[in-house]
Amino acid sequence: MIKNILDRLKKWLPTILLIINLSCANKKERRKPIYYIIGNDDSVAVTDPSEPPPPEAPFYGKINLILFADSLVYMHKVIELASHHEFLELINLKKVDVFKMNKISLKKFLTKEYAHAGPGRQIELFTCIKSSSDTISNECFPIIEQFFNDKKFKSYIIRKWTDEEQQVIMASP
Repeated sequence: MIKNILDRLKKWLPTILLIINLSCANKKERRKPIYYIIGNDDSVAVTDPSEPPPPEAPFYGKINLILFADSLVYMHKVIELASHHEFLELINLKKVDVFKMNKISLKKFLTKEYAHAGPGRQIELFTCIKSSSDTISNECFPIIEQFFNDKKFKSYIIRKWTDEEQQVIMASP
């Protein structure tokens, strides 16, 4: 009886191993990098209580890049913004004000929009990169980050999207 079991095992073992090997070979795990925009509240200790606290991060930049889903970017501009320290809580954003991009059109947009982003123009192009959550897994974020690093463009912040932006983008067809 044991001999019969061993004979069957020898007969079927190569087939079983081949099936296991083929099923595992097609399942390559692809890991996407994840970026976090949750920051620690490392407030600077105030030595002089009469000094005002540092300003909050603004809601909008002159250019706003909203990372959505895995590889979409929405962009809108806020022309009314006088400076990057001005706070506008509502800008009456409409669907026609928002431009949708994929990875290919994003590269073209960045190259065109930030072509003259020298040290004197950085404030004019103050940018908010936004995400729908505290975790960024959008494939376009490394493209934007690398582009800004290559241009030595430092006039940007990363934050969550505003309620107004969320409503306009979620209402999109």
